[in-house]
Amino acid sequence: IRQLSQGDLSEKEAKLLDKNVLQRVINCNLFGEIDGYEIYREQPFMANYFAKEVGYKSSGEILVQGVIDLLAIKDGEAIIVDYKASMKNAEHVAETYRAQLILYKKAVERILKLKVKKAVILNLFTLETIEIL
Repeated sequence: IRQLSQGDLSEKEAKLLDKNVLQRVINCNLFGEIDGYEIYREQPFMANYFAKEVGYKSSGEILVQGVIDLLAIKDGEAIIVDYKASMKNAEHVAETYRAQLILYKKAVERILKLKVKKAVILNLFTLETIEIL
């Protein structure tokens, strides 16, 4: 509804959404866990890293930018949530996206000076919460 009212979603696109699936996503246990947290959606970041920190063999620095789907903050701690839509099993999804969430963790800790309590993937197809950190 927010995306429709803000113009991010057209009426035609909104009609294609399955309301039952959306309700199941909203009712996911993960959202109960972050109840009471300050929520930031689609949080962009840019940070410099030594190339080796992000898996490259060179010795220079690189600029990394990204967008954290959902960042929940409470009492100086953060929970990072990344949405994926995959029919692969949880192990495959975790392995595929682990490096991305580690980067997000480093960015939150470096830029916001917060301790990352948890970083998870919410698979929108299976509604599995896959804990990475």
